[in-house]
Amino acid sequence: MKENSTKREAQLLGALARDPSKAPIGVVAGNAYPQRGESTRVLGYPIGNGINNTDWFRAKYREAKRKAAAMNPVVSASITGRGMILQAKFYSYFRYWLFGLIMPSSVRKLIESDARHFIWAAAPDLRGDEDGTRTAVAPKIALLPSHLTSLSQARWNIGLPTC
Repeated sequence: MKENSTKREAQLLGALARDPSKAPIGVVAGNAYPQRGESTRVLGYPIGNGINNTDWFRAKYREAKRKAAAMNPVVSASITGRGMILQAKFYSYFRYWLFGLIMPSSVRKLIESDARHFIWAAAPDLRGDEDGTRTAVAPKIALLPSHLTSLSQARWNIGLPTC
């Protein structure tokens, strides 16, 4: 099978990033290497020089929230059922990225506020165009031990490195 050279990506690292004039010619189409702050993807992960991890995770968060907002209503679901939906349809979206990237604490807090709202609101409605979701439930109630609420997802971030 012949390679599609127009889809080839390369990233200048180390000495080549410091002096792009020494970059090899003909590796990528038009010798157009990403500039500082731009990224390429390797297995979906962004790599590059000077990329903003917070902006990248915030974009992934908004994408996941839009998908969660489009789900069927869960008003009639029990708290345990909502927890299972939350695990399968919201948290799972971020798990892959957490194997290779450190999630910024600002994005983690947005995810947690949406999760609390989804679990505890009488009629949860996640709006895909806003950051975080405020709910009328006191935070201490939302983080009860799992044996009291039948939820183990309330503390999904234990052990996650954050920046």
